Amino acid sequence: MDVVRTPFDPSGDGSVKALSELELDGGTYVWAAGEAGTLIAARRWLRNESPVAREAVKVDGYWKQGLADRDHHAPIDPNDAE
Repeated sequence: MDVVRTPFDPSGDGSVKALSELELDGGTYVWAAGEAGTLIAARRWLRNESPVAREAVKVDGYWKQGLADRDHHAPIDPNDAE
């Protein structure tokens, strides 16, 4: 099991880079958590470009910078209602 931590990066590029450097395949399960806005790029990459099955990806935005009481079950990507 790999645990990867990335520094805060509002663009989310650091998370995508870290994920793309892992040896992911169709048998991989990915759970990612962090600030909601920074996870959008990683979630899109995981769902659209990675070899990981969509049902094996769970991305939770537990907080949103500048927003109090955010529901972490709410979709993080405004273009995708999950």
